[in-house]
Formats: sequence, structure tokens, C-alpha cells
Amino acid sequence: MIEPGHDDELVRVNGSDFDAAFALVLRERGDLLVLSVAGHLMRSVSEDFAAQVERVLLARPSSRVVLDLRGCEYIVSSALGYIVRFLHQAGRGGSAVVALRPGPRITALLELLGLDQLVELVDDEAAARAWFATGDQRARRHPTPRP
Repeated sequence: MIEPGHDDELVRVNGSDFDAAFALVLRERGDLLVLSVAGHLMRSVSEDFAAQVERVLLARPSSRVVLDLRGCEYIVSSALGYIVRFLHQAGRGGSAVVALRPGPRITALLELLGLDQLVELVDDEAAARAWFATGDQRARRHPTPRP
């Protein structure tokens, strides 16, 4: 179920599947838009949540966007499809995107699928801010993932 945002939250969805909890939260943190993915995402992302996030991205073109995957422990392919959609939506709007490096299992999955080619992986929010400050434009490329 979609919940209204709290504090700096713009959009949130919490849930559980098979006794595994997950959360997706889009929030503003200063000059950053941060999409956090946490827990075991064992189903596709709802169209309602996706539409709300898309509206935020459209309202804030050329944003600095951070995809925070550090709390993601498991993700199904349909949810990964949403992550790719999110990256492309942000890029089409002119936003630069970096991702906070997930744990080894999710990092290996991103690399296996070539998704590490869509976004720069950094270790923490400070590294993301430093990356944006350098003016590095690599996050603006959006190649097709490797087969």
C-alpha cells in the first residue's frame, strides 16, 4: 500500500511477501533525490508507486538522483525491471544518477546483468555528492544492458 510521505519522504511503499519485508522510499535529501530499496523485494513494483515516482522525476528535471541499494537483500527480476525503468526515466529527464553500492550478492547480480553499465556505483552518500561535484558525466550515458 502506498503511504503519504513523512518529513523528506515524497513517496513510500512498504510490504511483505512470504514473511519477508521490503520498503521502497523516494525522498529529498538536500539537493538529492534518493530512491531507497530495502529488504527482500519479492514482487514487481506497483504501477501506482512507479507513476508517483515518475511524476516527481518529471517535476524535477536535471536532478541529482541516488539509487540506494545498500539495504536491498534480495530482488526478483520484475523488480529489477523497475530499477532499469527508473534509471532510464531519470536519465531522459536529464538527471545524473549514481547508486550506493549494495551488498556483494546484489552487486554481483547487477554486474552479471550489465546493469553496472547504466549507473556509477559509489560506497556512500558522501561519495555520491563528491561524484556529482566533479561534474563527471558518465552517469548520463544509458547504454543497453549486456545480454
